[in-house]
Amino acid sequence: MNYIVCKGFLKPTGDIVLPQITEQLMKPDFLCSRILGFCSNSSWSVIDSSADINRILSDKLEFLKGNDYVNKQYEKLDKKSKDTINALHITDIHVDLNYTEGMNANCGDPICCRQANGYPKNQKDAAGKYGSYTCDLAPSVLNIFFNYIDELPMQPDVIFWTGDNTAHDVWLQSVEENAYYTHVLTDRVKEIFPDTPVYPVLGNHEFFPVNVQRFDGVHPVIDKIAEDWAEWLGEGIDDFKNFGYYNIPMQGKNEDWTGYRVIALNTAVCNTQNWYLSTQNNDPTNHLKWLEEQLVEIEKNDEKAYILGHVIPGSGSCSTEWSIRYRALMERYQHLVITHLFGHVHKEDFNLVTDSTNSTGISVINIPGGVNSNGDKNPTFRMYEVDRATRYPLRANKHFFNVTRANEEFELNGSKPNFEFAYEYTEEYGMNDFSPGSFQALAESFEFDSEIATRFVQSKSKC
Repeated sequence: MNYIVCKGFLKPTGDIVLPQITEQLMKPDFLCSRILGFCSNSSWSVIDSSADINRILSDKLEFLKGNDYVNKQYEKLDKKSKDTINALHITDIHVDLNYTEGMNANCGDPICCRQANGYPKNQKDAAGKYGSYTCDLAPSVLNIFFNYIDELPMQPDVIFWTGDNTAHDVWLQSVEENAYYTHVLTDRVKEIFPDTPVYPVLGNHEFFPVNVQRFDGVHPVIDKIAEDWAEWLGEGIDDFKNFGYYNIPMQGKNEDWTGYRVIALNTAVCNTQNWYLSTQNNDPTNHLKWLEEQLVEIEKNDEKAYILGHVIPGSGSCSTEWSIRYRALMERYQHLVITHLFGHVHKEDFNLVTDSTNSTGISVINIPGGVNSNGDKNPTFRMYEVDRATRYPLRANKHFFNVTRANEEFELNGSKPNFEFAYEYTEEYGMNDFSPGSFQALAESFEFDSEIATRFVQSKSKC
């Protein structure tokens, strides 16, 4: 959920948004190139996406022309194999450090349950001890979340963390506060998993103002977050400091991940709510150029990669021009990409990365649902079971926290709630495996199988 002007709060628009937009739009080279049309400046030019896509696909390898490389890899796998490695995926935590039990949870603002919201007239509207569906994540649930993962028999060898850590109080935020939320969560992750490699990315809510990153090297939030993540990012920290993205070799707590890499995207460059895109119609921070260079190098070195991001390519939140050029890169280098791990939408979902004709699924964007409860959703996360030999995901185990039941049982008998196992994804939907072809078949089944379509919609939020 994204807000620029929130009920009665005009500070971001009046004091921050308008001056920054005006500054960008009044720059001489922008006026000359985009408004008057007298000058030629590559920063303001629009790349012909068709020509770029044709260039990317011009040297597509013969064995990739069927666009079925990943599907063929899954055909070779033992779907029931237990020779697997566990990989944790968490996203969209949106904890509210100011959450206060008993406050009004139905206040009418983007988030409630704070001292400023006061006590409700109706006790049914009081913020529960274990959260509310109209509020961001209660710290009590955050503690349960981390403790639950720490006690799971399936312990992660790697952790993927795909962004959005702050509360939704965007009208009250600052660079310091937004970075502080990530700092608090990073410290907790390091406390619970001191020896487990963590691969994090920036969400749209890490930035201040929300959604907004400028492309001139001025990014104070990234500078502050880099201090917390330097230990995890290693050789990728310089790229992260400069651009918010990185490419680093994978390591595991116990497993050898030699030959595998993590490519972490900074999707501020395609976020349609980032107003600086109005002045960068080509390739902000040369992100796609950089990504192509990484994939070329990975191909030369016979490596493979997991791709992480936040705002989902191909969705309405990621610009069309960026998305279709990204898709071309994924088609050309489909043999290198193990899978995609993203967040942003707060609900369990998936997107197919298709070929350039939009007919065949070549990869899957996995979206596990957020840890956050705001918007009538139960907190959730995923643990993937990854094939040890190929590192392709075989199974995805969903865990969730029932906010309603937790509060009711506490009121009745003072019991302490916990997260619980919901289901394994391929079993829940009767899929052959975790391949793009199986996800495409699942998507197509929604048209004629009302039972599975209904179950999918219901499971996207509450279990």
